[in-house]
Amino acid sequence: MSFALLAATFAAGFLYVVSPGPAFLALFALTAAQGRGAGARFVGGHLVGDVVWGAAALA
Repeated sequence: MSFALLAATFAAGFLYVVSPGPAFLALFALTAAQGRGAGARFVGGHLVGDVVWGAAALA
């Protein structure tokens, strides 16, 4: 699997989290309730999950 494909999967996951929708609302609520650190961990975990899922789907 090429690096460009993994980078595109990462970018798609990032856009999914920061665009308005369920993931954004979860990020917004978590950050408001527990702070920026919890929000950063959520985004990191979400992106790792998206990249792993995308890589497995494309493999």
